[in-house]
Amino acid sequence: METDYEGGMLNCTYRYPYPPEKDTISAYALLIDGPCTCVAALLSMIGARYAIKFLCRAGLNKELTAALFALCAIDSLLLLTVFLFYGIEAMSVLFFRTNIMYDKQDFTYNLHGIASSLTTASVCIHM
Repeated sequence: METDYEGGMLNCTYRYPYPPEKDTISAYALLIDGPCTCVAALLSMIGARYAIKFLCRAGLNKELTAALFALCAIDSLLLLTVFLFYGIEAMSVLFFRTNIMYDKQDFTYNLHGIASSLTTASVCIHM
């Protein structure tokens, strides 16, 4: 991690050591954070579609159905933000050997807050 400062904030240009072949743990982290996160986000979107389709036909009471709809939406958004937060950077380092998110630190900084808020909302709906 670099220690130069931009605007008084630490610039986290690379989350993974480069090249990943020098560190086995980084290579596994790139695989998990990149393609595995992408597949999980895609499967969650497919699952959310089927869950919403089921909820429309289930005939449950309105309060429960509304809570489950909200849970589907929040969990889908959470996995999308996790994909944007981890997946794009990891896949660019893994496949293209460059970090395309290096100049988008404000985007990832704000996305962390959104992901934390969605995690809290998901937990609150479960209760």
